Amino acid sequence: MPLSLASKRDARILIIDDEPAVLSVVETMLGQSHRCKTATSALEAIEYLKEQPYDLVLSTMKDATTGIDLRYLLLTMTGDRTTGSWRR
Repeated sequence: MPLSLASKRDARILIIDDEPAVLSVVETMLGQSHRCKTATSALEAIEYLKEQPYDLVLSTMKDATTGIDLRYLLLTMTGDRTTGSWRR
């Protein structure tokens, strides 16, 4: 079931960044009302995405290999229902 603003359940959020301080701040802010998981690389995030679905994925991964792999995996898992921008 898609998450809506009226939903009573917590969102599952995957936060991906190679800076531990950034992960900590974002997880602290969002973790107060949602279930957050953090990853420090696209490869780690890909493993988490294979284990379970997430309602939201926040990522700064721009690496030419793993960032594109992550993007492709997200598109195939969601049926291309992503929002936001993707720039090369």
